[in-house]
Amino acid sequence: MILGTKQVQEMLKLIFWTLEITDERCTEKYKWDEFKKQFLHGKMYGYSQDDYEGLKGVVSRKWVGWCLKISETERERLTNELMPLLFTCYFCGEKKEKDEFSYLARKEIHTDYGYITVYDGTGQCTECLETLKAKRKLKREEHKKELRRQWYQAHKEEISAKKKQNRESINEAKRKYEKTHRDQINQYISERKANDPVYRLKCQARNTIYQSFIRTGNVKQERCENLTGLPLDAFVEYLLKTYQKNYGIPWDGKEAVHVDHIIPLATASNEEDVIRLCNYTNLQLLKAMDNIRKSDRLDFQLEGT
Repeated sequence: MILGTKQVQEMLKLIFWTLEITDERCTEKYKWDEFKKQFLHGKMYGYSQDDYEGLKGVVSRKWVGWCLKISETERERLTNELMPLLFTCYFCGEKKEKDEFSYLARKEIHTDYGYITVYDGTGQCTECLETLKAKRKLKREEHKKELRRQWYQAHKEEISAKKKQNRESINEAKRKYEKTHRDQINQYISERKANDPVYRLKCQARNTIYQSFIRTGNVKQERCENLTGLPLDAFVEYLLKTYQKNYGIPWDGKEAVHVDHIIPLATASNEEDVIRLCNYTNLQLLKAMDNIRKSDRLDFQLEGT
């Protein structure tokens, strides 16, 4: 026996009214027309009498989950009951309180009131989020530096030619900037010297070469790299090796040091002598007190050597 449209509607309507009367959990009910609109759509027509029980079960289960709207108070009560005391971060694996998380994972569970969303006890803590952001930022900056380096290498000759062509205007812009931003530049140099011992040693090495000409009454006309015979980074690396050779340990970055002329600068009689004595082979890194004791002596020996 095939049931007609009206018969199916009457059976569904019977199920609806039964739920409405017997289910005390229901706090808000939809009208029958809305129920029919959601579940019929012409797809349930044509069921046989033998399929009635199955049809009733399917419709009743669907309707319980769909028509019953749980009150906010009841939802909050259930959510609090099911909330874990501690949450586990799925990055560091540590258990922490809810307030220490920036993201908490959720899941749906089935209750007598249908499906509700609760916390599943995992998430991402704020500390891991900040660490991840810092790593991503560092990675982006390194990527940008690499792109800039590649671009510079590809256009190195073009950039060099433009610098030579516009050297006067570039130098004028540098002088103007240094004049108007002297306080900021000095503050940056002071802070970097305090936090970066290698940079401090670079500045000290360049100043030693500059003072070598001033003390002998000459004018430094060449770049430091040309006078020492090494690029600045390689020159500083060489000085650090001389320190380790003299004292048997590497420089810790805290000990006060001086860049010393092995053959004293006092022996120079002209500018050519100063240039010769400023070559890297005549320079070494000594502790400040040792360099003061050495002064202009040629026969000075370090203690313990």
